[in-house]
Amino acid sequence: MLVSKTPGTKRSSSGTILKTTWGARIALLTLVALLAAGLALADGNKRHKLSSDLDALKGGHSGATVDVIVQYDVPPTDAHHQKVRSKGGF
Repeated sequence: MLVSKTPGTKRSSSGTILKTTWGARIALLTLVALLAAGLALADGNKRHKLSSDLDALKGGHSGATVDVIVQYDVPPTDAHHQKVRSKGGF
């Protein structure tokens, strides 16, 4: 196998020359960093999105009522509406 003396140039097993530039390395590093940040910030469990004030009331049995907006990932069925009504919603 021949080794090139030019920095950033390598030969593949098939004999073609592969050039790597700092720009390509930086672009790849940036892409990996953005993907990692996106995965770290992504909410993997969308079913448990509560505001901080509602989350604070979640465990207590103070009898306090809070107005909320319920959003569904699918069109709500009669069973969904019945569950909301059984919890005091309308």
